[in-house]
Amino acid sequence: MDMTDTVAMQDAPARPEGRDSELAGVRWRASRVMRRLGPARHEHPLFKLMQRHWGGGADAPAPPGRVAIDPAAIASRIGELPMLPRALAEVLKALQSDEVSTDSCTAAIEHDVSLSLRVLKLANSPFYGAPGRVGSIGDAVRLLGLRTVAGVVAAVSLQSTLLKAKPAGFDFERYWCHALATATLARELAPFGRQDADEAFIAGLLHDIGQMIMAVLVPDAFAKVTSLARQGDVELRQVELEELGVAHDTIGAQVAQRWGFPESIATAISSHHQPGQTIDGVASLGAIVRLADVIAHALDLTGSLDEAAPALSVQEWGALGLTEDGWLGILARTEEAVAYWTRSMGAS
Repeated sequence: MDMTDTVAMQDAPARPEGRDSELAGVRWRASRVMRRLGPARHEHPLFKLMQRHWGGGADAPAPPGRVAIDPAAIASRIGELPMLPRALAEVLKALQSDEVSTDSCTAAIEHDVSLSLRVLKLANSPFYGAPGRVGSIGDAVRLLGLRTVAGVVAAVSLQSTLLKAKPAGFDFERYWCHALATATLARELAPFGRQDADEAFIAGLLHDIGQMIMAVLVPDAFAKVTSLARQGDVELRQVELEELGVAHDTIGAQVAQRWGFPESIATAISSHHQPGQTIDGVASLGAIVRLADVIAHALDLTGSLDEAAPALSVQEWGALGLTEDGWLGILARTEEAVAYWTRSMGAS
């Protein structure tokens, strides 16, 4: 057995207990035989075909001891979460239509005094290149542009909304720090992949929203998969697929759609774990977020013992053509920006 076989066998699932279950046996057999398809093998058409061939059914329920999660059902429950501010809904409309007036967006933000104050504080950060020059929401829109202001509004709105819903035991500070780091990196990297920087910022901010949603709406199931991922030192997404049959990227994309975010952002969320999205220097928004996500983990800004950078090929690393000095500059600016944002916003 060569090294490839050894690695593949390590990724193979353990034979389930309770072999009296025909369904458990079918899923186990498909997982074992298809192990070289990687952690996402359960989504592969070949896996589904063989599961049906061996009697598991097209949409077989999870084996005993596992909990089947329907992403559409989870997304439909977002009404159980605190409402997003009306101002965010207005700026999201503006992102998707040139017919929405900037005046209506400005008025909606100004109507929410608490939101306005926090947006102004962040808009004056060195990160946006206009420190001390933004005295009103109108100034922010004129100096930074509505799309950039939309990113700031999204950050403030999401943090306040998610904090209200934060479940017991969920490390929100770590989650939010990683979200800000990924958003900042995505904004920096977007021009190199010919993507819109402000849209990349929002996509980076939301990329792991499915984790938070699962923690709120299906806390027992999410606690189980996070514990298993930690114990096995494997990526959370792999365990989600093994145990729940769906991962946070799929749930996150559906929630983003329900919240009214542009389809391009939902697509980036759903694809941010998929490699090979950059061709001839043009990167998809998902590719930008994927790279930003990996680097944010590598920066280890929270110092967590559980932190680990996801796998990334050398080809993906070099796809945007950045030099080492260019990367070092981006890393330094990211650390500075995240430190400013977390100080200014708080995360507890």
